[in-house]
Amino acid sequence: SSDLKTHIKDMFVKTNLDNDYINALLEVDLKLTGELDASVYLELKDREGSVVVKGNEARVTASMSIKLPMNNPKLWSAESPYLYTLYLYIKDATGNIVEISRQRVGFRKFEMVDKVMKINGKRIVFKGINRHEFDCRRGRAITKEDMLWDIKFLKQHNINAVRRSE
Repeated sequence: SSDLKTHIKDMFVKTNLDNDYINALLEVDLKLTGELDASVYLELKDREGSVVVKGNEARVTASMSIKLPMNNPKLWSAESPYLYTLYLYIKDATGNIVEISRQRVGFRKFEMVDKVMKINGKRIVFKGINRHEFDCRRGRAITKEDMLWDIKFLKQHNINAVRRSE
């Protein structure tokens, strides 16, 4: 029917870093439903809200892939979890924006090299503990505050892996 608007059914974002971990290709796979007489474009904004990359407007198809080159993105890691915000805009045939989708995006590359896990070319060093969730007054019933305190404590002591026991 004519009142059916274009809608994003599925969106999958890939951040393909080059072999030197310097530049990237942002790839967005889309599946859309509804009126396909529409167009789509992307904007990638940094933490401050400034547009760092903007894609050209493209005609909508039911299944499509949009690629944007990105020069020297700030890389995401557990120690430095930098996230960009990807905005996807859909315009109808008259040029009105009918849908905006927003997603947080981090640029990173995970690899297994000779049985060693690496992120952005650097070895992941696991600093782990075994842990029982327990409170001396409430037993196994711990509060949200207890959980948050525990996580902050673990992070302060550079623990990045936890094996839980029930």
